[in-house]
Parts: sequence; C-alpha cells; structure tokens
Amino acid sequence: MVTLACEPVSIVIPVYNRIELAVSALLSAAHQTHAAIEIIVVDDGSTADTTELESAIASLGKTARLLRQPNRGPASARNAGWSAAQGAYVAFLDADDLLLPEKIAVQTSQMEKSGAAFSHTSYWRKTAGHPGLALVRSGAGPAFPEMIADCNIATPTTMLRRELWGEGFRFPEEISVGEDIVLWLRIAARHGTLGIDRPLTIVRTSPSSAAFQPERLAVGLQNILAAVLCSAELAVYTHEVSRLAGLVAKVGGTKICEM
Repeated sequence: MVTLACEPVSIVIPVYNRIELAVSALLSAAHQTHAAIEIIVVDDGSTADTTELESAIASLGKTARLLRQPNRGPASARNAGWSAAQGAYVAFLDADDLLLPEKIAVQTSQMEKSGAAFSHTSYWRKTAGHPGLALVRSGAGPAFPEMIADCNIATPTTMLRRELWGEGFRFPEEISVGEDIVLWLRIAARHGTLGIDRPLTIVRTSPSSAAFQPERLAVGLQNILAAVLCSAELAVYTHEVSRLAGLVAKVGGTKICEM
C-alpha cells in the first residue's frame, strides 16, 4: 500500500444532475490512502435535487467543499475548481467515474520523483449493461508528439501541477466535446507527460458517452484538429497532424468547428 507523505492534492469534481453517481464519485475521492486531500465539487447549475450530495459533502467536514455556478458546461466547472484549488497538484474526476483508493498516492509519488508537470494513468472501463471491467492501457499509450494523432487520455486519470494555471492553461470553454484532449495536448507540447501504466480509475461509460455517439465523436475530433492547427506549438508536428486529419475524415467530419 502506498501511503507516502506527499504534497497536498485537490480533486475537482464537476457535477450536473445524476446526483447518485456524483455521490459515489465523491466518496471514492474521499477514501484515498493519500492523507492530504482537498475535494472541490462544482455544481454546474444542476436542476435535480442536490440534497443527497450536499449531505455527503457535509459529512466529510473540511475535506470537501461545494462551489455553485450557473450551467456553463464541464470545462467551465473544471476551471472554477482548478482556480479555487489549494493543493500543489490538481486531479480531475468526472461525476460518473470512480478513483481506486491508491490513485492519488501513486500518481503524486510518481510525479514528485520525476518532476513531471502532468501525468495520466491506465484505467478500467465499466460499460453499462456489460459485466466486468475492461482494461484500457492509456498509461502505456503514445507519448508526445505521437499523442496528437491518437490521444486516449481519460480525464479522471489525469493530474497536473496547480501552478500550470499561472502559465495560462485552461480547459477551453468555447467547445463542449474534446476540450479535455485539447488541454492535455497544449500542456504536453510545453511540459511533456508522464504515463503510468497502472489502472487506478474506473471510467463508467453509457450510450450517452461521446465514444458511442458517432456525431459527438466526429465533433470532438474536429474540435481537437482545429485547436491543433491554430496552435504554433502543435501545428509544427505535420506528420501527427496529418494522421489526425485522416481520422477526422474517416469518421465523417468535414467541417472544422470554430475555436
């Protein structure tokens, strides 16, 4: 069991309805072996009754706090949590996913040892209606710049140094699909990324997930390609950009979304 005394970590959880799932995500964040945890739940204008979530947050005392904002989307909610974070590191957990108990301890330890500014791990995928878990070895996936063409980093597997906020990094709020990948690529272009090939998160997918909706998948890829082409730091990797453009064409995308 990893119980190293490491730097404090803020875990940001954006929530929009689906309160029961959000509570389970919150509790998985609270039950970490890493002692120095701050949990920031950002209610992005939920229309559902949030009483159960509020009670769960209150039960954790000073470990967790709730921020509220009008509905602006997950990118805005994550940015709000990141801006308010006090930890040396910030991890992101979607409200329908779960952290395994050693996730934060393992990742923080590896980042401290390596000096990495950004890291991600492999994960288990739980698909609604299907038994068992599928291993996704994203922590062993392509490094930068290869990841421009094939980035399978799941948001709940990531952790970054809070100080990247001061460098101007943000989740792009002007797009609603693929915004997480855009941020990972921008950070990796400047700081690289540390991949940890150990599944430390359970990502719960359903028919509403972008990966299962061809139109949303196409829009996400278009958004990523547009961001890459507009970035002086990313567009220079012409081979990888060409591969990404080919993938966009393959899934039927022809329009580049406005950035």
